[in-house]
Amino acid sequence: MPIPTLLTPTQGPTPTPFTHPIQEGETLYYIAYLHGVTIDDILAANPGIDPRFLSIGSSLIIPIADHQDADTQLPVVTPVPVELDAVSCFRTPSGGLWCLTTASAGDGRNLEGLSASITLIDALGQAVASAVAYSPLNLLEAGKTMPLGVFFPPPSPVYARAIATLMTAFELAPETDRYLPVEANLEILEALPESAHWRLGGTVSLAAGAPSNAEKITMLVLALDDGNNVVGFNMWESSEVVSPGQQIAVQLDLFSLGPPIRNFQILTEAFAAP
Repeated sequence: MPIPTLLTPTQGPTPTPFTHPIQEGETLYYIAYLHGVTIDDILAANPGIDPRFLSIGSSLIIPIADHQDADTQLPVVTPVPVELDAVSCFRTPSGGLWCLTTASAGDGRNLEGLSASITLIDALGQAVASAVAYSPLNLLEAGKTMPLGVFFPPPSPVYARAIATLMTAFELAPETDRYLPVEANLEILEALPESAHWRLGGTVSLAAGAPSNAEKITMLVLALDDGNNVVGFNMWESSEVVSPGQQIAVQLDLFSLGPPIRNFQILTEAFAAP
Protein backbone atom coordinates (compact mmCIF):
# COMPACT_ATOMS: atom_id res chain seq x y z
CA MET A 1 0.00 0.00 0.00
CA PRO A 2 1.32 3.58 -0.83
CA ILE A 3 1.98 5.71 2.28
CA PRO A 4 0.95 9.31 1.52
CA THR A 5 2.43 12.31 3.27
CA LEU A 6 0.46 13.83 6.14
CA LEU A 7 -0.83 17.28 5.29
CA THR A 8 -0.03 18.54 8.77
CA PRO A 9 3.36 20.17 9.40
CA THR A 10 5.87 17.78 10.93
CA GLN A 11 9.21 17.88 12.62
CA GLY A 12 12.26 16.44 10.93
CA PRO A 13 12.43 12.64 10.79
CA THR A 14 13.78 11.68 14.22
CA PRO A 15 13.64 7.86 14.35
CA THR A 16 12.02 6.37 17.43
CA PRO A 17 13.04 2.74 18.10
CA PHE A 18 10.22 0.22 18.27
CA THR A 19 10.74 -3.53 18.36
CA HIS A 20 8.59 -6.17 16.70
CA PRO A 21 8.83 -9.77 17.95
CA ILE A 22 8.81 -12.12 14.95
CA GLN A 23 5.90 -14.57 14.95
CA GLU A 24 5.55 -17.83 13.05
CA GLY A 25 4.48 -17.28 9.44
CA GLU A 26 5.49 -13.61 9.31
CA THR A 27 7.58 -12.29 6.45
CA LEU A 28 9.64 -9.12 6.23
CA TYR A 29 7.10 -7.75 3.75
CA TYR A 30 4.24 -8.32 6.20
CA ILE A 31 6.13 -6.70 9.09
CA ALA A 32 6.94 -3.64 6.97
CA TYR A 33 3.33 -3.48 5.76
CA LEU A 34 2.00 -3.74 9.32
CA HIS A 35 4.07 -0.81 10.61
CA GLY A 36 3.83 1.42 7.56
CA VAL A 37 7.54 1.36 6.69
CA THR A 38 9.53 -0.07 3.80
CA ILE A 39 11.57 -3.27 3.72
CA ASP A 40 14.67 -1.14 3.10
CA ASP A 41 13.90 0.83 6.30
CA ILE A 42 13.87 -2.39 8.32
CA LEU A 43 17.02 -3.75 6.68
CA ALA A 44 18.85 -0.49 7.39
CA ALA A 45 17.81 -0.61 11.05
CA ASN A 46 18.74 -4.30 11.41
CA PRO A 47 22.08 -4.85 9.62
CA GLY A 48 23.05 -8.45 9.15
CA ILE A 49 19.57 -10.02 9.05
CA ASP A 50 18.69 -12.33 6.18
CA PRO A 51 15.18 -11.37 4.94
CA ARG A 52 14.65 -14.92 3.68
CA PHE A 53 15.25 -16.54 7.07
CA LEU A 54 13.67 -14.68 9.98
CA SER A 55 14.18 -16.20 13.42
CA ILE A 56 10.91 -16.78 15.29
CA GLY A 57 11.00 -15.10 18.70
CA SER A 58 13.75 -12.63 17.86
CA SER A 59 12.94 -8.92 17.58
CA LEU A 60 13.38 -6.44 14.76
CA ILE A 61 13.93 -2.73 15.27
CA ILE A 62 11.21 -0.77 13.45
CA PRO A 63 12.35 2.79 12.60
CA ILE A 64 9.40 5.11 13.07
CA ALA A 65 9.55 8.88 12.62
CA ASP A 66 8.07 11.15 15.27
CA HIS A 67 5.36 13.48 14.04
CA GLN A 68 4.05 16.60 15.74
CA ASP A 69 0.57 17.67 14.65
CA ALA A 70 -0.29 21.31 14.23
CA ASP A 71 -3.51 22.90 13.07
CA THR A 72 -4.68 20.81 10.15
CA GLN A 73 -5.59 22.51 6.91
CA LEU A 74 -8.13 20.45 4.97
CA PRO A 75 -7.35 20.05 1.27
CA VAL A 76 -9.38 21.86 -1.35
CA VAL A 77 -12.05 19.52 -2.71
CA THR A 78 -12.70 18.86 -6.39
CA PRO A 79 -16.36 17.72 -6.63
CA VAL A 80 -16.67 14.57 -8.73
CA PRO A 81 -19.66 12.18 -8.93
CA VAL A 82 -18.04 9.10 -7.37
CA GLU A 83 -19.35 7.22 -4.33
CA LEU A 84 -17.05 6.72 -1.35
CA ASP A 85 -17.80 4.14 1.32
CA ALA A 86 -17.45 4.74 5.06
CA VAL A 87 -13.88 4.83 6.35
CA SER A 88 -12.56 1.88 8.39
CA CYS A 89 -9.46 2.38 10.53
CA PHE A 90 -7.11 -0.21 12.05
CA ARG A 91 -4.52 0.32 14.79
CA THR A 92 -1.07 -1.15 14.30
CA PRO A 93 1.06 -2.60 17.13
CA SER A 94 3.41 0.38 16.89
CA GLY A 95 0.60 2.88 17.49
CA GLY A 96 0.07 3.90 13.88
CA LEU A 97 -3.29 3.92 12.12
CA TRP A 98 -4.33 2.56 8.72
CA CYS A 99 -7.56 4.07 7.31
CA LEU A 100 -9.31 2.67 4.23
CA THR A 101 -12.24 3.69 2.07
CA THR A 102 -13.40 2.37 -1.31
CA ALA A 103 -14.52 4.29 -4.39
CA SER A 104 -17.15 2.92 -6.77
CA ALA A 105 -17.60 3.82 -10.43
CA GLY A 106 -21.19 3.67 -11.58
CA ASP A 107 -23.32 4.73 -14.56
CA GLY A 108 -21.18 2.72 -16.98
CA ARG A 109 -18.25 5.12 -16.71
CA ASN A 110 -14.57 4.19 -16.57
CA LEU A 111 -12.55 6.53 -14.36
CA GLU A 112 -8.89 7.30 -13.73
CA GLY A 113 -6.78 9.46 -11.44
CA LEU A 114 -8.74 8.94 -8.20
CA SER A 115 -7.65 10.58 -4.97
CA ALA A 116 -9.39 11.42 -1.70
CA SER A 117 -8.57 13.06 1.60
CA ILE A 118 -9.11 11.02 4.76
CA THR A 119 -9.58 13.18 7.83
CA LEU A 120 -9.65 12.24 11.51
CA ILE A 121 -12.25 14.16 13.54
CA ASP A 122 -12.17 14.45 17.33
CA ALA A 123 -15.12 14.40 19.76
CA LEU A 124 -15.53 18.18 19.40
CA GLY A 125 -15.88 17.92 15.63
CA GLN A 126 -12.42 19.34 14.92
CA ALA A 127 -10.06 17.91 12.29
CA VAL A 128 -6.96 16.60 14.04
CA ALA A 129 -5.13 15.07 11.06
CA SER A 130 -5.64 14.60 7.34
CA ALA A 131 -3.81 12.73 4.60
CA VAL A 132 -4.29 12.22 0.88
CA ALA A 133 -4.97 8.72 -0.46
CA TYR A 134 -4.23 7.85 -4.08
CA SER A 135 -5.70 4.87 -5.92
CA PRO A 136 -3.23 1.96 -6.27
CA LEU A 137 -4.24 1.59 -9.93
CA ASN A 138 -4.82 4.48 -12.29
CA LEU A 139 -7.86 2.86 -13.94
CA LEU A 140 -11.18 2.15 -12.21
CA GLU A 141 -13.52 0.25 -14.51
CA ALA A 142 -17.28 0.72 -14.42
CA GLY A 143 -19.02 -1.41 -11.81
CA LYS A 144 -15.84 -2.06 -9.80
CA THR A 145 -14.46 -0.65 -6.56
CA MET A 146 -11.03 0.75 -5.74
CA PRO A 147 -9.48 0.99 -2.25
CA LEU A 148 -7.94 4.24 -1.10
CA GLY A 149 -5.75 3.93 1.98
CA VAL A 150 -3.58 6.17 4.16
CA PHE A 151 -1.25 5.49 7.07
CA PHE A 152 -1.05 7.89 10.01
CA PRO A 153 2.35 7.33 11.67
CA PRO A 154 2.56 6.90 15.44
CA PRO A 155 1.66 8.40 17.67
CA SER A 156 -1.61 8.73 15.77
CA PRO A 157 -3.98 11.35 17.22
CA VAL A 158 -7.02 10.59 19.36
CA TYR A 159 -10.11 10.74 17.15
CA ALA A 160 -13.83 9.95 17.26
CA ARG A 161 -14.50 9.27 13.58
CA ALA A 162 -12.88 9.37 10.16
CA ILE A 163 -14.33 10.83 6.96
CA ALA A 164 -13.33 10.63 3.30
CA THR A 165 -13.75 13.42 0.77
CA LEU A 166 -13.18 12.85 -2.94
CA MET A 167 -10.55 15.15 -4.43
CA THR A 168 -10.01 14.02 -8.03
CA ALA A 169 -11.52 11.60 -10.54
CA PHE A 170 -11.54 11.87 -14.31
CA GLU A 171 -13.87 10.16 -16.75
CA LEU A 172 -12.02 8.07 -19.32
CA ALA A 173 -12.89 9.00 -22.90
CA PRO A 174 -14.49 6.07 -24.78
CA GLU A 175 -11.89 6.29 -27.57
CA THR A 176 -8.95 5.94 -25.18
CA ASP A 177 -6.70 3.06 -26.23
CA ARG A 178 -3.85 3.25 -23.72
CA TYR A 179 -5.26 0.42 -21.55
CA LEU A 180 -5.18 -3.20 -22.72
CA PRO A 181 -7.28 -6.21 -21.64
CA VAL A 182 -5.76 -8.55 -19.03
CA GLU A 183 -6.66 -12.06 -17.90
CA ALA A 184 -5.81 -13.09 -14.32
CA ASN A 185 -6.50 -16.29 -12.41
CA LEU A 186 -5.49 -16.85 -8.79
CA GLU A 187 -6.22 -19.60 -6.30
CA ILE A 188 -5.55 -20.04 -2.60
CA LEU A 189 -2.28 -21.86 -1.94
CA GLU A 190 -2.30 -21.48 1.84
CA ALA A 191 -4.88 -20.10 4.27
CA LEU A 192 -5.46 -21.18 7.86
CA PRO A 193 -8.93 -20.88 9.46
CA GLU A 194 -9.51 -17.40 10.91
CA SER A 195 -6.33 -16.32 9.15
CA ALA A 196 -5.38 -12.73 8.29
CA HIS A 197 -2.72 -14.04 5.89
CA TRP A 198 -3.43 -15.86 2.62
CA ARG A 199 -0.90 -17.03 0.06
CA LEU A 200 -2.20 -16.92 -3.51
CA GLY A 201 -0.82 -18.25 -6.77
CA GLY A 202 -1.80 -18.42 -10.41
CA THR A 203 -1.22 -16.71 -13.74
CA VAL A 204 -1.72 -13.33 -15.36
CA SER A 205 -1.54 -12.65 -19.09
CA LEU A 206 -2.15 -9.99 -21.66
CA ALA A 207 -5.22 -11.02 -23.64
CA ALA A 208 -4.35 -12.83 -26.85
CA GLY A 209 -6.40 -10.33 -28.87
CA ALA A 210 -4.67 -7.24 -27.45
CA PRO A 211 -3.68 -4.84 -30.26
CA SER A 212 -0.15 -4.25 -28.92
CA ASN A 213 2.39 -5.21 -26.28
CA ALA A 214 1.91 -3.97 -22.72
CA GLU A 215 4.55 -1.76 -21.14
CA LYS A 216 3.69 -3.56 -17.91
CA ILE A 217 0.82 -5.37 -16.21
CA THR A 218 -0.23 -4.39 -12.70
CA MET A 219 -2.50 -6.57 -10.58
CA LEU A 220 -4.21 -5.40 -7.39
CA VAL A 221 -5.61 -8.09 -5.06
CA LEU A 222 -8.10 -7.02 -2.39
CA ALA A 223 -8.57 -8.88 0.91
CA LEU A 224 -12.27 -9.05 1.86
CA ASP A 225 -13.91 -9.83 5.19
CA ASP A 226 -17.28 -11.48 5.95
CA GLY A 227 -19.17 -8.41 4.73
CA ASN A 228 -17.07 -8.09 1.55
CA ASN A 229 -15.39 -5.01 3.02
CA VAL A 230 -11.81 -4.33 1.93
CA VAL A 231 -9.48 -4.99 4.89
CA GLY A 232 -6.16 -5.03 3.03
CA PHE A 233 -4.58 -5.29 -0.41
CA ASN A 234 -1.39 -6.18 -2.21
CA MET A 235 0.03 -5.40 -5.64
CA TRP A 236 2.04 -7.25 -8.27
CA GLU A 237 3.75 -5.81 -11.36
CA SER A 238 5.40 -7.44 -14.33
CA SER A 239 9.09 -6.68 -14.69
CA GLU A 240 9.24 -6.37 -18.48
CA VAL A 241 7.21 -5.75 -21.62
CA VAL A 242 4.43 -8.34 -22.06
CA SER A 243 3.24 -9.56 -25.47
CA PRO A 244 -0.35 -10.61 -26.35
CA GLY A 245 -1.08 -14.11 -25.05
CA GLN A 246 2.07 -14.22 -22.90
CA GLN A 247 1.35 -15.90 -19.56
CA ILE A 248 3.26 -15.10 -16.35
CA ALA A 249 3.27 -17.15 -13.14
CA VAL A 250 2.35 -15.14 -10.04
CA GLN A 251 2.58 -15.80 -6.31
CA LEU A 252 1.83 -13.24 -3.61
CA ASP A 253 0.89 -12.88 0.05
CA LEU A 254 -2.33 -11.15 1.04
CA PHE A 255 -2.74 -9.66 4.52
CA SER A 256 -5.65 -8.22 6.47
CA LEU A 257 -5.24 -5.19 8.71
CA GLY A 258 -7.89 -6.54 11.05
CA PRO A 259 -10.51 -9.30 10.69
CA PRO A 260 -9.88 -12.68 9.02
CA ILE A 261 -9.84 -12.81 5.23
CA ARG A 262 -12.89 -14.56 3.74
CA ASN A 263 -12.46 -13.85 0.04
CA PHE A 264 -10.39 -11.87 -2.42
CA GLN A 265 -10.97 -9.78 -5.53
CA ILE A 266 -8.66 -9.06 -8.46
CA LEU A 267 -8.26 -5.77 -10.36
CA THR A 268 -5.83 -5.42 -13.26
CA GLU A 269 -4.34 -2.73 -15.46
CA ALA A 270 -2.06 -2.85 -18.50
CA PHE A 271 -0.59 0.16 -20.31
CA ALA A 272 0.00 -0.12 -24.05
CA ALA A 273 3.71 -0.03 -24.87
CA PRO A 274 4.81 3.08 -26.80
